[in-house]
Amino acid sequence: MEIIATTARELCPGSLAERLPLLAASGPDGILLREKDLPEAEYEELARLGAAACRRHGVAFGAHSRPWAARRLGLVWLHLSWAAFLAREADTRAELGEFARVGVSVHAAEEAARAARWGADYVLAGHVFTTASKAGLPGRGLGFLRAVRAAVPETPVYAIGGIGPDNIGAVGACGVRGVFLMSAVMTAPAPREYIAALRRGLP
Repeated sequence: MEIIATTARELCPGSLAERLPLLAASGPDGILLREKDLPEAEYEELARLGAAACRRHGVAFGAHSRPWAARRLGLVWLHLSWAAFLAREADTRAELGEFARVGVSVHAAEEAARAARWGADYVLAGHVFTTASKAGLPGRGLGFLRAVRAAVPETPVYAIGGIGPDNIGAVGACGVRGVFLMSAVMTAPAPREYIAALRRGLP
């Protein structure tokens, strides 16, 4: 199973510019630069830094809902929020043909099926468990995750939300390709050790 670190600078104890190289060196399979509210120039500056760090460590690096920034930096992985997906749904997947991997965040099995019909290379289902980044909102649970998996049997499914070493095995048993982590990897004092603990919990 893949472990993908997703950024959220508001959760980061220091600067995200300092955290990105540390994360890249900590053994994830990929890093997704979220930061949806950043001005374009600031986002691109962080993306340039993150992409360089990931190249040094052989880690995939993706842009979140910013195809223009991804194009300028030559990135091949683009992730779309559900809102960003809806804004582009009238286009065909071929309109983003320069990206080898395009994923979509979904919150229901019906959304997953819709994204898969459009041509998404994977869907990200969440949030599965209660998480600091969705304070006050209960998780959708493993039943939700199994329903998403059943709705798109030919499309890889990833999970996000409250996933840690104690429950990653149960998440993996639902047939997902991997997990995206945000709160935990943003706040962990030692992200390398945390990611290693996650891998020990994999089925």
